[in-house]
Amino acid sequence: MNAIKFIKEHGVDRARGVVEGAPDGATHFNEALSGHYAKEGMLKMKPQWLWFNSINKEWYYDFAAKDHIHLPDLKRLVDNLVYGQGLNDADKAYKKSRDYKVFYASWVRMLERCFSEVRKNRGDAYKEVSCCKDWLIFSKFAKDLSEIENYEKLCEGWHLDKDILVRGNKTYSKETASIVPKDINNLLVAKHFKNTGLPQGVTFKEGAYVAQINMFGKNKHIGRFRSPESAFLAYKNAKEEHIKVVATKWKDSISSGVYEALMNWEIKQAIADYDSIYGSEHV
Repeated sequence: MNAIKFIKEHGVDRARGVVEGAPDGATHFNEALSGHYAKEGMLKMKPQWLWFNSINKEWYYDFAAKDHIHLPDLKRLVDNLVYGQGLNDADKAYKKSRDYKVFYASWVRMLERCFSEVRKNRGDAYKEVSCCKDWLIFSKFAKDLSEIENYEKLCEGWHLDKDILVRGNKTYSKETASIVPKDINNLLVAKHFKNTGLPQGVTFKEGAYVAQINMFGKNKHIGRFRSPESAFLAYKNAKEEHIKVVATKWKDSISSGVYEALMNWEIKQAIADYDSIYGSEHV
């Protein structure tokens, strides 16, 4: 078994554990017998495998033929995982294709959202975001992505979304993902401002609670109100109507699942008390 196949079958965490747990002198690993380390030696002037006994920490000759994994190859792959988790197993021929460039860029952006400490330290939106284990392997991600409606529009700047079809979902997977235009992806992003204590879409200015909404990149004033609840209700109504307008605009291009989700989208009150403007991803 080669190192790439080992990671694809047993996972990144197992591979990392094998590399980190290797005893001095070990050059190979075998998953048989609950896993054991091996190295090549000489017996009666002939090359012979030795296996490491983890109980007494001694090496013993192993007369059985083994399908050993080369530890340096495994370590090289583990050390070069994208964001410490993603295995790029694409071959040289596929790397020259147009699909590879588009799928790889989408894969890396997803891994960045899931595993980048810089991203997670910005705020709450991506702190609990992850992806399914299959999508840690590039080839599995690419295969699944090619079966999602509108995948070909990724090259036109469309986005991979994880929580329109399944609201509140935090895990990227084939079952939950959709591909949507930037207009729709940005439509559902909520930016919370530090320590205001006010609902989404509401600010306090000159003695009144002001409701406003962003429409097609421009802020639109909705009105001034005596209470934050009244201001939020006005924002909620305007936002839900705007979502329907955008959904209708893209109806002939987006999937029916995305369209139905948007037409039934309900704005829930979110208090803007996060530590950065990157709070709740979807309101």
